[in-house]
Formats: sequence, C-alpha cells, structure tokens
Amino acid sequence: MICDEFGTIWVVNHGTLLNMNYWSHTDRIQPGDIYVCLPNGEAHIDAAYARGASTHVTLSRLEWAVLAKTLMQDPSSQLSVVGITGTNGKTSVASFVTQCLTALGHKPYQQGTLSHRLTTPDIMETYQAMATHSANGGTHFIMEVSSHAIDQARVHGLDFSVRALTNISRDHLDYHTTMAAYRATKWRFIRDGKGASVVPADHQNIPIPVQTQTVMDENYRVTKGILRHLGFSDSAIDPVLKAVQWPEGRLQTVCESPHRVIVDFAHTPDALTHAVQAAHRLRLADSASLWVVFGCGGDRDSGKRAPMGAVAAAHADHIVLTNDNPRSEDPSAIAADIQSGIPEAVPVSVILDREAAIRYALEQAPPQSVILVAGKGHERTQVEGDWVTESHDPSVIQSIVSNTQAQ
Repeated sequence: MICDEFGTIWVVNHGTLLNMNYWSHTDRIQPGDIYVCLPNGEAHIDAAYARGASTHVTLSRLEWAVLAKTLMQDPSSQLSVVGITGTNGKTSVASFVTQCLTALGHKPYQQGTLSHRLTTPDIMETYQAMATHSANGGTHFIMEVSSHAIDQARVHGLDFSVRALTNISRDHLDYHTTMAAYRATKWRFIRDGKGASVVPADHQNIPIPVQTQTVMDENYRVTKGILRHLGFSDSAIDPVLKAVQWPEGRLQTVCESPHRVIVDFAHTPDALTHAVQAAHRLRLADSASLWVVFGCGGDRDSGKRAPMGAVAAAHADHIVLTNDNPRSEDPSAIAADIQSGIPEAVPVSVILDREAAIRYALEQAPPQSVILVAGKGHERTQVEGDWVTESHDPSVIQSIVSNTQAQ
C-alpha cells in the first residue's frame, strides 16, 4: 500500500515488496523483477513475463513517479540537482555546468542526450543513477529535462536545486500539437517546483568572460546563472567557464582543410538558424561559399520542414538534402517537404544516402568553402524503416577527408 502526496492510498497487488526491482521497460527485466505497466504498455506484458517477471502492476505515470521515489528513498535529496529544459542548448549547458563544477573541485554527474537513448530517461533509471552517484561521493546531478519527460511525469518529485530554461521555439508539435501547449509544458517545469530558476529574462543580461558571437554565448550565460544559484561567485565562475570545451556535435569543427567542415545537432528551425549564421561567420574569406547538408526526421513534426529549408536558403550557396532518421516515412517525401520552403533560385541537390551526400559536398564545394552538416551531431545511428545502421557524421567526414588526402 502506497500513500502519494495527494493523500491517495492505492494497493499494489500480488504481495509485491519494496525490496524488489521494478522496471517500466521490459529490456531491463531480470528473473523475479516486477514489470510496471504504464499507459499504452499493455502490449509489452507478455514480453515482460518472457524475460522472467514475477508479476506486473498497472500504474499511471504519476503513480509510478511516486512509487519510484518511495522505493529509492529519494536520492535526489542527497545531491544538488540541476534540471535544464528548453528547445535548444540543453546539452551544451549541461556539459558546461558539469565541466565547471569539476574544475571547481566538485563531483558532478551529467545525464542527457550524450549519455542516454532518451534525453530524460525513465524516472527509476534517474533515481538509480542518483543513488549510485551519491554513494560514490557525488555532489551534483546535472540533467537535461525534455518536454516529453515533463508531460509524462519523468521528473515529478525530484528535488531540484536549480531549474533552468534556455529558450523556447518550435519543436515536438507532433506530440504537443500546438506551440501554446509546448510552451506551457516547459514553463510548468520552471514554475511548479521548488528550487531557484534561471529563465531567459534573467540570463540574457548576464556578463560572460568569453564572446563567440554564436548561440554558445547564450549557453555560457545560462551556465553562469546556474552556477551563481549554486553558490559560486563570478570570480570563481569566470576562469573555469572560459576554459570549457564545446560538446561533440555542437558547432564542432571537424576539419579545416580542404574545407572548414562543421557538424551541429541543429534539428529545429531556430537551432538551424543559429548554426547557419555561425557557419557563415566562420567562412575563411568573405567570398567563400557556404554549403549546408541536412535533412529532417521522419514520424516527427512535419511542419518544421519547409521553415528549415527557408532558413538554410537564407544563407547557403548550395543545399544538399539528405536523410536524418526517416523512420517509417518515405525519405523522398521528407526531402520534398523541406524543398518546398527553398526558393527556386537556390541550388539544391537531393542525395538521400547521408554518407554520399557528405561526400558530394566535400568533393563539389569550391575550395575553402564552409560546409555545415546539420541534424545528427553526436548521433551514431541512422534509422530508416526497420533498419538501424551506423552513422556518425564526424567519423564519416574524417574518413572521406583522410582518404582524399591519401590519394
């Protein structure tokens, strides 16, 4: 029997015990574990038993969050927890905060896009990571918080010391349906919980020790705002903030010759705007060409495709449209959606094979061009239909350039 924070008492059937392992994902089930069937999880019950589950319980997402907190005895209360939400910049800010805390002599843990399949994992996984980190002498837990996670109670009940909002622009409307709903979800995370908050109205005016004239400046400001709330002075923050390294796949310069090639995770209109503008500033000469290689994900918000085409067209001399996890959709249809936002005067090549598209740009772009390869960043797989194949943009670029130079 569990009593949640609303005073509701509900019963876990089959005599389940608090010292047993509960999992909401069947791939984590070991013999004797209990499968937690969340909404729409009924189809996985048989798989849970096939993996050795002793029983299953059907819970709402909120009930699961309450139970997980009870089972794990709330390890979030033993750490300084920082939650970072926003459309863009979460990974960079989480990385910067983690690097700064490490340099300041603390022991942080970073959870998010670079370490997990989901930006914000199931709440039990988060609690277990927190418990392990605390037991190992950890001091801070830095986590990215997605809009899906907020809506699905995957951060409900966590004891946040600081909650940060980087920015809000169009994304995930396939899930939230409207910008108003998406925006409200992000703000609910900031307003509904305890802890200090860092929001755009605050961090826009925070002075930073380094200016890059890119979107990274916003990430520096959010980072400094978080560190201030964690109790650090500007004199302590500025030297370590100035020394942080940008995360993989975030405006990452992969090579300088024969072209400057930049890889970025940009997969929204706003993020692509910032990435293209940064790439334009990084041209080796004012006369140098800018090529942009990108695509859009399948089974996701299709309404952002044409706007992303328009964004690329506003700055690029040549656009190469390619695959970016088309999933169950027709890749050609996705490319056509993007191309509908590109004026006819802008040269466009459609090469759906991503490695071939990158190779084409490297071989065909005029000497000393800047080539921006956007959309996948650090990702190491490509999802097309039922197939998942290896695909890592930085490695592909380095291999092509090395083979070309060896010839």
